[in-house]
Amino acid sequence: MQSQNLRRIAQLAFILSIAAILTGLFRSTPPQELFPHSDKVGHVAGFLVVAISGYFALPANLTKAFTAVLIILAIGSEYAQASFLPARYFSLQDMFANLSGILIAGIIIRIHHTSNAKKHQ
Repeated sequence: MQSQNLRRIAQLAFILSIAAILTGLFRSTPPQELFPHSDKVGHVAGFLVVAISGYFALPANLTKAFTAVLIILAIGSEYAQASFLPARYFSLQDMFANLSGILIAGIIIRIHHTSNAKKHQ
């Protein structure tokens, strides 16, 4: 029961984070900068939350495909912004921030699994 509730929470977080990241990535103008490099923090945080929530929300057999699609989105979204949105441009730093969020999520997930494995020994 508790596991099912956690999965539902992860699914809700996943849906909300996907909506937020797509809104942020594909809005016609960049978000206002709240502090120096706040956009980079947003890129890292957005992809971090999508990656972690997706990992726990989706079936385990989709993990590799989900990770591949997320990496493609992290890279491709920057190209798409430059191609389809006149006020937006390609940013290598944003692309690396996106990928960093995914990498940090992978590290957190690995630590979680290592911790769970030790508990069950």
